[in-house]
Parts: sequence; structure tokens; C-alpha cells
Amino acid sequence: MSSETITSLSSTIVKTTEEAVKLVKTKEEIINQVNLVKGNVKLLETAIKSIIGSQEQTENPFRLEGNLALLKYYLAKLQYLLHASSKVGGGLDNTEKKQRSRHLVWHSINSCFKGRVCTGLIANLSIKDPLCFLNKAFNNFQRKIKIHRQKSMLKVNVVLVCNFIKPQSGDIDKKTFATKNHTIDINTNLKTCYRDNVIHTLANKLEEFSEKDSGWALLEVLHLKVNINNFSPLKGGTSTYVSLPDFISRKRAVINVKNNDSFCFLLAVVSALYPAENKHPERITSYPHFKDKKKNVLPLSLSEYRNSNREPINLLVLSIENSNNNNSSPEFSKERTLFHFAWIKKMSALLSKQLSSHGHKTSICYRCLNHFSSDGLLKNHLI
Repeated sequence: MSSETITSLSSTIVKTTEEAVKLVKTKEEIINQVNLVKGNVKLLETAIKSIIGSQEQTENPFRLEGNLALLKYYLAKLQYLLHASSKVGGGLDNTEKKQRSRHLVWHSINSCFKGRVCTGLIANLSIKDPLCFLNKAFNNFQRKIKIHRQKSMLKVNVVLVCNFIKPQSGDIDKKTFATKNHTIDINTNLKTCYRDNVIHTLANKLEEFSEKDSGWALLEVLHLKVNINNFSPLKGGTSTYVSLPDFISRKRAVINVKNNDSFCFLLAVVSALYPAENKHPERITSYPHFKDKKKNVLPLSLSEYRNSNREPINLLVLSIENSNNNNSSPEFSKERTLFHFAWIKKMSALLSKQLSSHGHKTSICYRCLNHFSSDGLLKNHLI
């Protein structure tokens, strides 16, 4: 069986399964279809395992993985119908009248891609509105992310799969809406991340699609496919980058350059010496490379520093406890503490709320971190 045959066969199986799910009426028919779909899922999972890492170029891994996700969705739908039919005693006539308490279910998926930490789908069993579905899907999304981000930084994207219909002809077709990869680490606020990168992005894409006047109308939301990958910016290396905790980032007092290597200390110094001239101070592209400015950036000896009349640069240091002994990188081969550096641009804004409750600016001595109620008092202190 060729790889192309596997892809074609999987598409045929999905189409046949979709039609069968529409036709089942009795409990016996549902049970038979459940067993058939389970067999087809195992067949496709075996095929995917056989092609992982193969050199076959005719295979379409995205299509294969997508078809497996659809089979898992139809399996969840059939099991849901089976549970509902058991309540009413053999048929589906009164299914819609029953209170449906379980709207969503998570299914893990065998992935075609090496390095994928986890792939899964959140199957929609009864929710009509896409935004309502996406909001309810957050808990499933959050549970999986919390497990995997304990081990490493992640890159995550999702794919929303829906059926659309052309009312004039009755034609039905599947449409997919994908998000870009976004980075998640241990300090990422998952609710904010999900809102900005999943709900808002997919809502905009659905709106743009409906405004194209294509004639398609949303019929049903099938599932949300979640792809979770390890984030390894440099092969064989590591990144020390972490996002700032919310209570710090909200103060807009710290410039945290998003490094993709282990040179966060030098990048923090560069961000202080050569402030970004655009609206994206977090981007590494907003600054010159530290190698080009090494005379100004690289650490001086203590005597040279004392004679340089250089303004002090204050850095925030975040420690990262790492105990991921399964990481293949030599830098992570044993339990250790990593450190991430970011430039404190506004010390007063960062610390004033902790030092005073009146909400006014506090003048802080960068040498000893004593604080004063005015710049005049600070100047007297420095004399």
C-alpha cells in the first residue's frame, strides 16, 4: 500500500463515516457504527506510525492527521448518541428533548510530526454558536497546556473545523480556520493568551469568511484541533527567555527582549544602551546585535567601570528552576537553575506601589534602593 493510497483511503473512510452518522437510527446501528469507526481509527493510527520519519514525499501528513481527527470526532459523536439513546430506550426520537450536560470531549490524536508533544481535538457535541464553543473549550485547552508547560516552553496553534452549507443548492463543505503558533511558558496567563490568540483570531477569520459573500452559511462547528509542540529556538541549545509575570508586565516598567538564545543578559544591556525607536521594544530586531556594539556592551573590569562615568543599568533577574531530565540538550542534562535578564527602564514605576500606597511617583536611589518622596530629597542623598 503506497503512502498516497493511505491518504486517499483515509479521505474515503471519513466521507463514508460522515454519511453513516447521518443515517443511524437505532441503538444497534449506532453500536455497529462505533465498532466500525474504532477499527478504522486503529487502521489509520497504524498507518501514521509507519510513515513517521519515512522519506516518502507523496504523503500529505496534514491531510492524514486531519482525517484522523475527523474520525475521532465522529466516534465521539456516535458515543454521545449512544449514551443519549440508552436514556430514551432504543431510539433517537426524543434525543433532542433530553438535557445534554456534556457538550465537549477531548480525544488525543497520533501525530505525523516528530517533536509534537501532544495533538488532540476538542469535539463539539451539541453547541451551535462558535464563540460559545470556543469559550467552553478553554478548560480542556488549559488542562492540557498546564501539564506540558511544566516540562518546557511550548509553541501552540489550533485549527477550528466547521461545516458550511450553501442554502441555494444544499451543498455542504468543511472549512478550516487556523491560528499561528504562539509561545507559552510557565508564566503565560493562559486565559489572556487563549482569548487573544484563539478566540479573537478565529472570530475574526469567521467574520472575514462570512463577509466575502461566498454564499456559504455556517451549519455546525465540528471540533477544535490543538497542536502542542516543544519550543526549541536553537537546535541543540536552549533559550532562557520567559515572559514577565502579569503583575510586572502591567506596570510597563521593564523591557523584556524576546531572545531565542542564551544571551539575554547582553540583550538586556543593549536594550538599555540603544533604546528601541519603534513600538516593539520586545523584539530582538529592534536593536543592533551585541557583537556589533561589544565595546560598549561587554562587561568592563571594575576599574574601567569606575572610570567610565557610565549611567547605571538596572536589570531584573528571573530564576527558572529546571528539572527536565528527559531533555536531550546538554544544557538541560541535569537539574539546574537558569536565569533570565530584562532591563528595568522605570524603577519608580516598578517599585513605587510596593513602597507607598499614595500612588504618587517615588524617587529611588539606584545605588542603595532607598526611596524618597521627591527628586530634591534624592539629590541631597546623592551628594
